[in-house]
Amino acid sequence: MHAVALTPTATLEISAASGCVVQGGRVCVIADDDPHLWVFGLDGTRLERLRLLPGVMPEDPVELRLVKPDLEALALLPDGALLALGSGSSPRRRRGALVRGGHVTAIDCTELFTALEQQFETLNLEAAVVIGDQLVLGQRGVIGNALVRLELADVHRGLSGGALGSWALEAIDPLELGSLDDVPLALTSLALSLEGELYFSAAAERPDGGCDGSVVGVLGPGGVVRRERVEPRLKIEGLAQLDADRWVMVADVADRATPAQLLIASANALRAVRANLVVPSAS
Repeated sequence: MHAVALTPTATLEISAASGCVVQGGRVCVIADDDPHLWVFGLDGTRLERLRLLPGVMPEDPVELRLVKPDLEALALLPDGALLALGSGSSPRRRRGALVRGGHVTAIDCTELFTALEQQFETLNLEAAVVIGDQLVLGQRGVIGNALVRLELADVHRGLSGGALGSWALEAIDPLELGSLDDVPLALTSLALSLEGELYFSAAAERPDGGCDGSVVGVLGPGGVVRRERVEPRLKIEGLAQLDADRWVMVADVADRATPAQLLIASANALRAVRANLVVPSAS
């Protein structure tokens, strides 16, 4: 397996970066232990911070784990709005926020996430991306990676009423990602390229919480088309194409005292991943 080289370009004011999108050349980021939407320049300069959910996050890591909103998925909607969603892994984590024109609307995801909870051993939504007429959510699990497909028109109707429900659910597609150095890969992000191809990131996270690195790859109708390891060996939690030449990625360092990293990858390097057109074996 070859490697896609990542160039660190900035450190961020957050630690547990969990998702990113690019809007107007700016990098919008959420973190799983923070209730804000953060907007950065490529040099890490904070351009904006917008509160998405109420509450003060405690410093104690045990208390934080109990109360954090666990915002994991961030999607850019066709009308330019941003949708941030919790992982759904507990009742407190079934909230979201819609940001449109600087205005934040709280979104109750309880009905949808309760229905999805019945479909997986452990619900843990990590990604969201609009593909055509669908909003696709990425379910992460050592057993149970999957793509959850929602009808976008139904999603918009739900968002207008401040909620997402199971009425929007169209299909659930199991997703086999294989392993990296014998550690199963778990989905962490989804993103469309400027050419409309679906890219993903996945991390090789061990049961003890350590991470042996991440891969980026391309998904086709039959599943994974190709994947490659990224270097350095970080836990990539979000990716988005910045322009014709560059992608941005954010890494979760799993330590509140250590800033998350913003990284750049060559678009040509990721196109090479796509061009190989080889279904990978677990390795």
